[in-house]
Amino acid sequence: RTASRLYCISGGARAKDVAHAGSTDVQPAQPSDIWAATREGNRNALIHDLDEGASGNARDPQEGSTPLNTAVLFGQTEIVKLLLDRVSLSPGETRVCFEYQRGYEYKDAGRTLYLADFDAKKPSITNARAFANAEGANRWFAYPRWTKDEAAIVYHASPSLYLYTLKDGTTRKVSTNPRAEYRYPHTAGAPK
Repeated sequence: RTASRLYCISGGARAKDVAHAGSTDVQPAQPSDIWAATREGNRNALIHDLDEGASGNARDPQEGSTPLNTAVLFGQTEIVKLLLDRVSLSPGETRVCFEYQRGYEYKDAGRTLYLADFDAKKPSITNARAFANAEGANRWFAYPRWTKDEAAIVYHASPSLYLYTLKDGTTRKVSTNPRAEYRYPHTAGAPK
């Protein structure tokens, strides 16, 4: 992906974030400090924080940057890839789907999945609309992925795999094995 696409998906960098990007007085990572784990490229700490319910969309209370902004600014390519696992750019690169969770303090992981138009030339993300868990129910919704033909989005909603069809707005369960691991769908093995 080009830098402008990554910049657009990351929400853009703020001037204050850029000013602190080269700072050497970064505090050491605390076990639950998602931003420090991101700055330092500590993949295991970041995965742990995300698994414990930390939001990849949370804003740093001091700087205001998201973990993705921080990873881009500190050149942590592997961390950027990990965080973008929750964002999917359509094969034609004209649309994007992603998960979002509101606020810092939350009881359970009630993420909402969104679909939006994407323009890499401007860059911009517009016309975002929820397509799964719009009400923010306390249930795990994650890892949206486009099908190759861009006709549908496959996603995980604990404990199953679902397919959202864009043409008619329908959703159907496509997983067949209740014990299978569906957290990282790439549509290759999804039933049709």
